[in-house]
Amino acid sequence: MHEGYSRPRREPEAGQRPAPSSASLLPAPTQGAFRTEPETGDPPLMSSHQPYPHAGVQLNHTAVYASDRHLSAEFLAAILGLRVGAPFGPFLPVDLGNGVTLDYCEKRDEPIQPQHYAFLVADGQFDAVIARLEAVGVTYYADPGHTDPGRVNDLFGGRGAYFADPDGHNMEVMTRPYARP
Repeated sequence: MHEGYSRPRREPEAGQRPAPSSASLLPAPTQGAFRTEPETGDPPLMSSHQPYPHAGVQLNHTAVYASDRHLSAEFLAAILGLRVGAPFGPFLPVDLGNGVTLDYCEKRDEPIQPQHYAFLVADGQFDAVIARLEAVGVTYYADPGHTDPGRVNDLFGGRGAYFADPDGHNMEVMTRPYARP
């Protein structure tokens, strides 16, 4: 939170526990471990002796809105050579194999806002992805604006391509991560 700003506290309804303050989840300046929640005495969501995350913060999953979760999840899984997992509540997961899932969720009452998803793949996998896109008649592009069809780029010493999923999400496959300043 910004210094000098405090969010108004809502009183919990009967039977509800009070929401933890973000400050109570931070280590005390003179202690090396996380404190307990002052209101409840419960341990915080994450403590210094828990094994996760191993190296900083790691993405575990993200929701991907789709007008048809089955169509979109099956499409991406087929293109990337993955499998669609079992439904989990309203979600249909595609496990990326690195501990991250894309959890497809249907949103039918309003338009889908296209997002961008980038996938780092090995060189051999890249060739297979391009072959699958061509086999199903999906155009791929060398650029994120989709102005250079049927071509791949050679950014950062690797290869990359962009394609749209059934809801217009801008999917990217690349063989080298971007060089960040």
